[in-house]
Amino acid sequence: MSSNSKEELQRQACAGASPVLRADSSGAPTAWQGGLEEHRRQKQRAALTSIFATILLALSKLAVALITGSLGIFSEALNSTVDLAGTALSYAAVRVSNRPPDATHPYGHAKFESLAALFAVVLLSLTALGILREAFLRVFGRGEVPSANWLGFAVLILSMIVDFTRSRYLSRVAQEHGSAALEADAAHFTTDLF
Repeated sequence: MSSNSKEELQRQACAGASPVLRADSSGAPTAWQGGLEEHRRQKQRAALTSIFATILLALSKLAVALITGSLGIFSEALNSTVDLAGTALSYAAVRVSNRPPDATHPYGHAKFESLAALFAVVLLSLTALGILREAFLRVFGRGEVPSANWLGFAVLILSMIVDFTRSRYLSRVAQEHGSAALEADAAHFTTDLF
């Protein structure tokens, strides 16, 4: 493979396109194809790691919210549950965007990542509405007073540590591989820190 065509394939891969690659004359994948497969695996691994972290955080926050009755931790549990849908969608988008061009998508499937990023905004809006609803019920309805204890602080500190490391990891992988879906997830988890 000439260096110009290899550079063109690399440019397309970084832009999110999925170039059609061929094996060498013996049928073995070319070195560049092996590199593209590693590129795909790294993006998928980052998305899967984010899913597992989200499951851990959602379950931890929900348990602590039920124990303490804290609206703040309950809203965080709800946010993490919605995050799970978003991270699962990002994983699916990364998998689909890695497909090579075909008859119905001659330029590849990379736009699926952009659609996943847009859907993440919709999920965040729904989360905000759910939190507002619960806050309204607490203020004007039942007058439940949460109990502050070490569990609440522990789960929030755990959440901050996980979100910090996850956002850095997702951002690095997104920048290395030009992934809009992973970049949207990284930005989202960075804002969760604040």
